[in-house]
Amino acid sequence: MVAETILLPRRTLLGGAAALLASPALAIPRNRDPLDGVSAASESVQMSLASLDGSHQLVARLCRYPGANRAWLWVQLLTPDGFFACYDHHLPTGPEKTRLEAKDVLYAVGGMTARRTGERLKPTSCHADVRARLAATGAPREGEGHIPFHAKLSLNPTRRYAGLLPGRSELFGLGEMDIELNGRRFRGPATGQFHEQPQETPRFNQPYSYASLWGPDSSITAIAGASGGGGYRATDSGSTDFRGARFTETGDSRTLTLGAPGASLEVTAEVRARQQIPIFSGLWRGQFVEAKAGGETLYGVFVDFDMPSAPAAQT
Repeated sequence: MVAETILLPRRTLLGGAAALLASPALAIPRNRDPLDGVSAASESVQMSLASLDGSHQLVARLCRYPGANRAWLWVQLLTPDGFFACYDHHLPTGPEKTRLEAKDVLYAVGGMTARRTGERLKPTSCHADVRARLAATGAPREGEGHIPFHAKLSLNPTRRYAGLLPGRSELFGLGEMDIELNGRRFRGPATGQFHEQPQETPRFNQPYSYASLWGPDSSITAIAGASGGGGYRATDSGSTDFRGARFTETGDSRTLTLGAPGASLEVTAEVRARQQIPIFSGLWRGQFVEAKAGGETLYGVFVDFDMPSAPAAQT
């Protein structure tokens, strides 16, 4: 019989995650990856969920390069017991491109499958099944992990958005997460996001800052790069677009300001855990956060991608 996870007080959760803040920085790989800076067809899919009380947060992401027979997989999980993660940038994949306009689309890389049912911008459901072995650290080495993990994730999309980045579509709503980690199980309602982003241009070739936040009543996405930024807030009845995005960071607190003075949205966030992944010529730094926007509590991620000798993102 699988034991149910006991939800610890929030101060205990934050205390357990605090040790991650002292994790040593990962070195950026010196050997240039053959896909670094290369224009090639690729497909990225991510499913992100947070339990309604914020006790559990999960990101599972895959990316395929069909022409190179190459794929990668990331898993990041925050629980009352701590933070767990793994990544692998050298997984095999088939040569076939995914038929994105199909009404039933299945992605598969390593131990992860992700399925979108319904048209891309009119889906009826999204599901993911993820099996991996995680490491109890926010800075794992590639392939590191020995803790067995299995998640079944579902999302009922009630909000959608396309066009923040070329080819990108994002879906938001309520769903369910069923997580088993090292024999301990959590199952409960959740809020989250499912996104698909195919592209022909290089990935991770310029610095940026990004936020994706999910709540019962609204969802927020923002991105800022060297050439500018913007974002939106989506509700079940529509979305509000903002031109311009500014990210600031002070200790364990972050602020996101969307839009111009007089017509802006300010988001404040508390960092709950940090993680980092070296990829191509840069370092991806992610944070699980609890955020406030207009009186609503949202959970999600802030991300900064840094590259040496490159113009800084407008944060």
